Amino acid sequence: MKANPNDAPALAEYGRVLIDLGRWEEAVEKLQAALKLDPNLPAVRYDLGYALLRMQGTEAAKENFEAALAEAEKQVGLGEGQQKSKDFFAWHRLGVLLYRKASQQKAASDPAAADTLKRSQDMMIEALKCGRKGADVSYGYYDYTLGYTSPKVIAISGFAYPEANEDYLILDSLRTLEAQPGDYLSYFNLATALYGLGQSDLAKEALDKSTALRSDYLESKYVAALIDKQNGDNEEAIALLTELLKVNPRHPHANAVLAELYAAEGNMDAAAAALAAQAKYYY
Repeated sequence: MKANPNDAPALAEYGRVLIDLGRWEEAVEKLQAALKLDPNLPAVRYDLGYALLRMQGTEAAKENFEAALAEAEKQVGLGEGQQKSKDFFAWHRLGVLLYRKASQQKAASDPAAADTLKRSQDMMIEALKCGRKGADVSYGYYDYTLGYTSPKVIAISGFAYPEANEDYLILDSLRTLEAQPGDYLSYFNLATALYGLGQSDLAKEALDKSTALRSDYLESKYVAALIDKQNGDNEEAIALLTELLKVNPRHPHANAVLAELYAAEGNMDAAAAALAAQAKYYY
């Protein structure tokens, strides 16, 4: 890179390394620079779309949103003369981007929001079809004198990617909310799934609805702290976790997250105390 700052493949590779480190905005900058130098680099648009998706509601993501959505539309292969994609991540990315667009349309009172949300769900369903892990097969117990003495059993094994589990939870939550719009737990589940996909602004939106319906549900405070942590608001996350632990000192994860937050701030004494509290109950 230092010897040749205009080396497009090197910029693309640098961008991928930054993606692996979770440095989304820097990754987008490098990948866009690589594409500007060489628009035909393989897989760079794919990587760029992934980085933009993980950046959730940042200004850079907003500026590139329509381009990312248009690219995601191309990659699923629904255009005339295209072959329909079998790539889980292509469908997943389009589904999440459409969910975000539906949220934007709803906030703007755009009547198209319902159709966009329905299409988002359709894309996630396609993603889940591509993301199945397959099946575990047990052929039964075999005895060389008697043959098979127990039946063949096939068990569906779920999904091959963690993002597929989140997609399933989003779909399940939305379907429940269609029938029961006052179900606080479905909004909570929706929030946890969106948080798991790095969509912290959309997660907070869902969590606020859950909290409005059930303000005393303690797990909402924990997920709110995780969202604040994801957004870099460590101070607010620490405050929420401290409040939670006053009510439930045996929470299975809160002390561990609190220790991580204190360590990030350089407060090693407080981090050690939080780890000791976690160890007291769970190690």
